[in-house]
Amino acid sequence: MQQIRIKHCSVRKIHRSELKEAIYVFMRSFRRNDDNALFELTLDYWTNWYNNKLAIFYGAFHKRQLVGICLSFPFEKTASLGYMCVDFKYQNLGIGRYLLECIINNLEENGVSSIRLYATKMGENLYDKYGFQHDYIGSVFELNFQEEIRPRGLRVRLTKRILPWIYNLDKEVYGDNRTKLFRFLIKNSQLIVKGRAGFAFVRNDIVGPVVAKNIPVFVDILKYAYVLGARKIFFLMHDPRSMKISSILHLRENTAMRCKRMIRGSKIDENLSLPYAMFNFAIG
Repeated sequence: MQQIRIKHCSVRKIHRSELKEAIYVFMRSFRRNDDNALFELTLDYWTNWYNNKLAIFYGAFHKRQLVGICLSFPFEKTASLGYMCVDFKYQNLGIGRYLLECIINNLEENGVSSIRLYATKMGENLYDKYGFQHDYIGSVFELNFQEEIRPRGLRVRLTKRILPWIYNLDKEVYGDNRTKLFRFLIKNSQLIVKGRAGFAFVRNDIVGPVVAKNIPVFVDILKYAYVLGARKIFFLMHDPRSMKISSILHLRENTAMRCKRMIRGSKIDENLSLPYAMFNFAIG
């Protein structure tokens, strides 16, 4: 990839040996230098993503020192960006802008027609300048079922196989082929299905992605996920139906994680009329 050199700053892909330093940049950018738990959690996720080629790690370097990062999660036609940040000592120097410009050019040169990201208020102005259109609000919610849950009555089960209907249902909602992601998840998560009407992945205390053909199936799957220990869900609030689901499930929002989905490029062929929850999102 051709490097962009502006004000002694260059941009290139990060090597595996540089992952720890990238995490330190990420932590310093948010003034969380001493958060050891965050470091270990991020190292686990990023190492897995790097080794399984789920993410491309871009770095901005100032005189060979890593000062900014961004991750790209590419699929067939689309890509998502996240963890866009610059070390606090180097902020407000235009480094983030050059990093974003380089990534956009690289993705579009490689045939990516749509780029998605989840922006904080701080980042919206930057993305506006690069043609990202405002879309829906996304946030992290806590699951908290009040009633006693009887798993046998839910007619939901665990499986270790991803059948074709799961890929097809996800592609209908998401608008792209996420086979590579799902092959990673089946090795690192528990897969819940209800007939051929819905599915969800559960890893640790997080459930997602979740796709169902109707609200009752969506609720039953999440109840089973709750029994398995899921407590967090990444939810996209895009219409009255999604608001209704939030109310039915007694979801409590972590407002500090609220962000806005923004899209650059051609319209994504997604179907959000079905109940849906995201795999994750990385705020930029």
